[in-house]
Amino acid sequence: MSSRAARRDPWRRALAHALGDFADENRFRVIAEGIEDRVTRWMFFCASGIRLGQGFHLARPAPLADMRADLGTALDVSSAPW
Repeated sequence: MSSRAARRDPWRRALAHALGDFADENRFRVIAEGIEDRVTRWMFFCASGIRLGQGFHLARPAPLADMRADLGTALDVSSAPW
């Protein structure tokens, strides 16, 4: 669901909030995708209880080595499934 459509459509907005609530109650993670250009899109998902996201607005794609250099030891992918 696009954030633009969800912000304008009350049914989609309710669905985003329900997904955020469901994830919180069941200790799941929901990742908002496509946060490409505007802070308001990220703010919409945060207000919906969705706290993780990906997209150009948050960070550009980069090689893992560059990400490690930028984040230092905060990025540990040694137990990642890939």
